[in-house]
Amino acid sequence: MLETTRGALETYDGLVRRYRGRLEDDLELCWDSDTLAAGDGGMDIRWLCDQSLVIESMPAEACIALTNYDRLVRIRGYVALPNDRVIYTHGPDQMRMDWDADVVVFEPVTDVDEVETVSFADLCQPWPGVPYATRPPVGQRPRVT
Repeated sequence: MLETTRGALETYDGLVRRYRGRLEDDLELCWDSDTLAAGDGGMDIRWLCDQSLVIESMPAEACIALTNYDRLVRIRGYVALPNDRVIYTHGPDQMRMDWDADVVVFEPVTDVDEVETVSFADLCQPWPGVPYATRPPVGQRPRVT
């Protein structure tokens, strides 16, 4: 995982924790306008990778990882992962980032559930059925692959 991708995930995870309970209304990755909507405002989406905005465009790996992480945060239900794997997620209250082990950890919801993880390597891979925006240099339109 690129350092810019890791930094973007750390920053976005912090925002998810801050806006917990208000995600649908107050936090959104707007790939079509290159904007991160947060609260009543917004900012250039490149800010997630580099707060000084010296990068020209967000690396494709970071776009994929952020899109996948955002799905894990927002979906309450089954999510298809690479390698024919499926995970059931209950949203951000059930999950945490383990930065030392490079995994997203899903805590059990019931006594019969087990701890599940999604590796950072899987976060950086395209997932079945998910459209991804590839980030061109600023000012050019994104392509969905």
